[in-house]
Amino acid sequence: MNRKVTIKEIAEHCGVSMATVSRTINGNSYVSAELRKKIREYIEDIGWKANSLSDKIQTEMNSDIVVVASLNLLDREERALELKLLLEELYHAGFNPMVRLGHRSESLQKCLKERPALVVLYGVSDRLYEDIKRLMEAGIRIIGIGEAHRHPCPLVMSDHRSAACEAAEVLWKNGARKIALFAAMGAQPHPTELEKIYSRSAKIIRGIQEVYPDFDYTKDAVSDCYGDLTEFKRMLASGLYDGWILGNSDRLNEFLAQEGVVSAMEKRIILLQGNPFRPVSPVCLKVFSENIPLCIRKLVELVQKASSAVNDEYLIPYIGICSKRKHTGKEK
Repeated sequence: MNRKVTIKEIAEHCGVSMATVSRTINGNSYVSAELRKKIREYIEDIGWKANSLSDKIQTEMNSDIVVVASLNLLDREERALELKLLLEELYHAGFNPMVRLGHRSESLQKCLKERPALVVLYGVSDRLYEDIKRLMEAGIRIIGIGEAHRHPCPLVMSDHRSAACEAAEVLWKNGARKIALFAAMGAQPHPTELEKIYSRSAKIIRGIQEVYPDFDYTKDAVSDCYGDLTEFKRMLASGLYDGWILGNSDRLNEFLAQEGVVSAMEKRIILLQGNPFRPVSPVCLKVFSENIPLCIRKLVELVQKASSAVNDEYLIPYIGICSKRKHTGKEK
């Protein structure tokens, strides 16, 4: 057979991804026996030798795939482990990714010059919108995990709205009628416009409002305002709130430091983002952890596709983890 057969053609004919073809030729155990047989029979039918095809596949599958991430990501153990998991999944899918750590905007600008076949962006945000757009306009495919109001590329994220809605429903069932939210929202202690705060927190607020229509985010939602906890502590000690939703675990100790406050709200404190690598604190009725492995598997699935719809959001459910221990006072 004289005409060169591309990996894309083989994958489309067999109804599988290009990575699956690569794994089949290289004897990877991740491919089922049925699929392996189907692909190899097609290769034999078109007259290709397995070795020559393997060489071609390795060349194509190992073409420039750049994973862009912030260098600060390595400062947090759980985030570093997530990046390791992403690289492992890409490797098992038949890719050989190159990692570029540093300022993400600068890394994306370098990718624009180097023109890799695909960029995987770990940590999409609104600030990177123009950088992402320029890459896509240059014909460079890009897929990301992160949070953004606007994103010109396909994006995988956790379903913050649904998680907040479920958390609010749990609080309502446990008798909380006036609840507050503590989450990262930027430079102001209280948000004034949802469109101007972090996408994640805006979605959490919308989820809460599905259960508590009177929830006023300009008063009932508070941020640490880059370390200033004055307003947060005032709300916590005011006695106005009989339930709290915490956006992350960073401020649990602030609750524990308030004499009498925690016991008064027993079974009415929910943590949306617990650290999956640490024990669940007994102060919380329930903890939601982001389903990072599922996020990463979905991203790799998109990488394997020849194309994916621009602006698509792929929402991954949270995992709810109920604490089995009851709070009996201060943690020791």
